[in-house]
Amino acid sequence: MNISFFQTYGNRLPLIKIREEDLIFQKFIQHFDMNILSLHNVTTDIIEYVSKNKIVPNQLIWDFSGKSYGQCVKFLLNFILSQKVEKFFFYQDDTFSYEINETNINDLLTLVFNPIFDLVNISYKLDYLKEHKKWNDVKNIIYKTPSFNLYDTNTFDFKKSGLWAFDDSCFVCSPQKISEIYDESYWNFSNVWDAEHYLNSKFSRINIPRPITDTSFFINYNIMGKNTDPQNLTNLQKHIQLSEKTRGLL
Repeated sequence: MNISFFQTYGNRLPLIKIREEDLIFQKFIQHFDMNILSLHNVTTDIIEYVSKNKIVPNQLIWDFSGKSYGQCVKFLLNFILSQKVEKFFFYQDDTFSYEINETNINDLLTLVFNPIFDLVNISYKLDYLKEHKKWNDVKNIIYKTPSFNLYDTNTFDFKKSGLWAFDDSCFVCSPQKISEIYDESYWNFSNVWDAEHYLNSKFSRINIPRPITDTSFFINYNIMGKNTDPQNLTNLQKHIQLSEKTRGLL
C-alpha cells in the first residue's frame, strides 16, 4: 500500500479548493492507494466542505479536534506502522504543482515508487543549493530518467548551502525512514513551526541521504498566513488554472 498525507488547520478553505483544481497534482496523487486529509482544529466550514466533496482520490478524512500537532503525527506514524505501507508521501496544504508536467510525471511516479530509495525530496532541485553561492559540490547521479536526474545529496549538503538541513517540503519515503524522521521527541511539539525547527536542528547534526533531482515538481506556495507575499499567488497562477470563484476567495 502507498499512502499520502497532508494536514490543514483553521480556515484555509481556499487551499482545499485549489487542491481540487490542481489537475496535474490530482493525476499524480491518484496513484496512491490511500490519501489522508487531516483536519487539525479546523472550522465547521472546512468540515462541511470536505465531507461533501472528494478533495483527492482515494480520500480518507481524519479529524484531530483538540489535539496537538505532535499527537497528530504520532497517530499517523502508528497508523503507517500498522499497515503494509511501502511508500509514504508527505506534503503541506499549500503544496501545489510547479515543474511537474505531462512529460515528466510518469518518470516521477516510477522514481517515487522505486523501493531502492528510502527518501526522495521532490520539491528542491540541485540549483536551489547553489543559489546562496556557499555550496558548489559535485554530486553523483544515482538515477537517470529521460526527463530528469536524481543526485546523491544529503542533509549536510543542505546545511552547507545555507538551506535548512530538513524541513516540511514534500517528500516520498519508506515507513522505516518516516520513523527516523518523526521520532518521539518530535511528538512533543504542539505546533508545526517548532517541530520543523527541531528537524532542522536534528539533521544539522545527523547526516542522512536527502536525494533531490534537477526539477522542482511541487512547492509550498505560502499564499495564506502572516508571512505570505502577493507575488506567491501570481506565481501559483502561472502553474495552475484557478476558477474565478476560487480566485475570489484569495
